[in-house]
Amino acid sequence: MIEDWRYDDGKMAERQICLTAFIHKQMPINREVYEFCHYYVSNGLLSIPATQEGLEEALVSHGGDLYAFVGENLFKEFSKYQNLNEGSLSRSTSKETIVNKESSKQINKDGQMLP
Repeated sequence: MIEDWRYDDGKMAERQICLTAFIHKQMPINREVYEFCHYYVSNGLLSIPATQEGLEEALVSHGGDLYAFVGENLFKEFSKYQNLNEGSLSRSTSKETIVNKESSKQINKDGQMLP
């Protein structure tokens, strides 16, 4: 039995195509990239022509490279995705910094915080 629905939603091959486009562009695969590929596919943003003829026509402008074809829109959307998530990341990072600064203060033998 598959625990996580993402492994059996019929979209695994599409996520694989997106991830391979990142690899093809020599970009490292990390959690952000994987989650973005899931977001991209889950929201129906991956568009590959349904017919062989349509696919061949689309690939002509990309030198026959499927990953360049997919990457054209994929990387534009990834840039938007990063910009949208950058604000939430910087807010959480600043909260962590405040917490870390407070937790790194030293306490003297009387239990009082040192400056």
